[in-house]
Amino acid sequence: MSGTNSNCTERPDAVDASCRLPVLYLFVGGLAWLFAGIGLSLLAAAKLQFPSLLNICEGLTYGRIDSAARVAFTYGFASQMGLGLAFWILARSGNSRLPVPGIAFAISLVWNVALTLGVGALFIYGSTGLAGLEIPRQTAPLILAATGLLSVIGIAAFAAGDGCSKSPARAHLLGALIALPVLYLTAQLGLLFLPIRGVTQAITAGWFQQGFLLLWLAPLALASLYFFVPRLTERPTQSAALAPFGFWTWVILAAWTGAIDLVGGPVPAWWVTVSIVANVLLIIPVVIFFINFQGACVFSRKIAVRFAAISVISFFVWGILNAATSLRCAQSILHFTQFGVGLRELFLFGFIAPALFAGVYAVVPRLAEREFPCRITPTVHWVCTVGGVALMVGAYTVGGYLQGRHLAVAGVPITAVNASLRPWLALHAAGFALFGFAQVALVANSAWLLFECVKPLKEPVISLFTGTQAASGK
Repeated sequence: MSGTNSNCTERPDAVDASCRLPVLYLFVGGLAWLFAGIGLSLLAAAKLQFPSLLNICEGLTYGRIDSAARVAFTYGFASQMGLGLAFWILARSGNSRLPVPGIAFAISLVWNVALTLGVGALFIYGSTGLAGLEIPRQTAPLILAATGLLSVIGIAAFAAGDGCSKSPARAHLLGALIALPVLYLTAQLGLLFLPIRGVTQAITAGWFQQGFLLLWLAPLALASLYFFVPRLTERPTQSAALAPFGFWTWVILAAWTGAIDLVGGPVPAWWVTVSIVANVLLIIPVVIFFINFQGACVFSRKIAVRFAAISVISFFVWGILNAATSLRCAQSILHFTQFGVGLRELFLFGFIAPALFAGVYAVVPRLAEREFPCRITPTVHWVCTVGGVALMVGAYTVGGYLQGRHLAVAGVPITAVNASLRPWLALHAAGFALFGFAQVALVANSAWLLFECVKPLKEPVISLFTGTQAASGK
């Protein structure tokens, strides 16, 4: 066999070897933060039902616990697992090794240390009150540095590709890796370190919040779907020619959706109108993505395809609800209710999380060089995840709509409105508990897989200290 053929044969293995340490660490860190977020969310839900629970210090108030849960979900879970998938997809689709994997691993460690310090500072000093920027500014520079360096490594992985791959996943990942540092740096400077004045501050906060969800997390999930769905289903995308149009339409419109939560607020009316129009027009790229991902089926034998199908369906439903509820007539009822929270949970736990789980089930066996040991656990994970998300989103969307109808009646006291919402809060907490149980199944299966990976090292390590192998060899 010639050297060239050998290199071509070994290239996928070499790519996986270069990604193994940082990617698996990012996956493990993401799952750890997911568990932390679920625990904090359940504690926050309990405090809504029993306000005096853990009422021993100001660090355990509902606001701080809920803010810490949001940080755990968005930065700890979704961003970390998304970065892990981005590194592997860019390297594998570009047929090139991940640049400086050791440095990527070290920076990932710094990322987790910075997040841990940030959540600790949040409990001590309190939240900033800005969605997506809840962490106090004392630890923000360290998070920004880690974010920027990890993005640079991802961009270097994109540039190192051989240029043969035309997968839309690469374009989505490049856009996300460029958007995150820009969004975070601009928001930190404009809102915390050199705060701007007047209504511009609210507009900037809304721009960052929507940008973080739509220009950072959404492209990561869409890249996962674009890369894995055609390969796992062995069916090409329905309309590859529409993919670039969907990408650019999404990027342009998402950048203008920042003022949707400021309807009726003291901001320029034209800016709110532009945001409403942009949110309504987002249904165009959503439909394009839905058409291209029709190959994903919930009845597939492959668990990754089933998670991808749930992600696609949730994204389509979110797009319809987001367009319909962005109108002023809908906002007059749903504004300041739990409906908006339910819509964001549909986006995060119904669209983003299943797309990342699909990537985990597709990538981890390749990096570990063996399949998940338990074949029943993935099905349990899928069923409980779907059931938990359905309960969470259903409770907050239906309960939020009823809450808005009650608030619209002047004669109904606020205490009665809160009392009518309590059953829906309890149902939402039950959904979160079911969603958390689903992640226990994933972690148990992953731990079993990790044990199977390290088990072959057991005897050599024991023999190194006992000399058993050497004695038997004589």
